[in-house]
Amino acid sequence: MDHYLLFFGHVFTADMVANMIGWPTGSPFQFEVGIANLSYGILGILCWKLRDNFWTATIIAISVFYLGDGYFHIMNIIQVGNMAPGNAGFALYNDILIPIILITLLIAYKYTSKHVKINNASIKNN
Repeated sequence: MDHYLLFFGHVFTADMVANMIGWPTGSPFQFEVGIANLSYGILGILCWKLRDNFWTATIIAISVFYLGDGYFHIMNIIQVGNMAPGNAGFALYNDILIPIILITLLIAYKYTSKHVKINNASIKNN
C-alpha cells in the first residue's frame, strides 16, 4: 500500500517530497518516480489474484527498484553529503529492508507450499 502513498506524494506533492529528500523542486522526474510507484502498487494488488510465480516477478521488480534507490541514496550521501531525512533516514532503511523482507517471505511461501503439496499428495495415496 505504501506505493500508492509514494505515487501520490511524488505526483501531487512533488515539491514537498523533493524538499524532504533534499532534491531541487520542480523536477519532472518526480512524476516518473510516482508512476513507477503506481505500477508497483498495481503489481502488488494483482499478486492477490494471480499468485504463485507472479509474486516472484513482482518481488523481483520491487526489489530491483528499491535496492537501486538504496544505492542512489548511499551514493548521494557519499558524493554530496545529502543527509536530508528523506535521503539518509527512513527511505534508505526502507529501500534495503523491504526487499530483504519480501524475498524472505517469498522463500518461506515457496518452501511451505512445496511441502504442503507433497504432504497432500501422500495423504491422497494412503
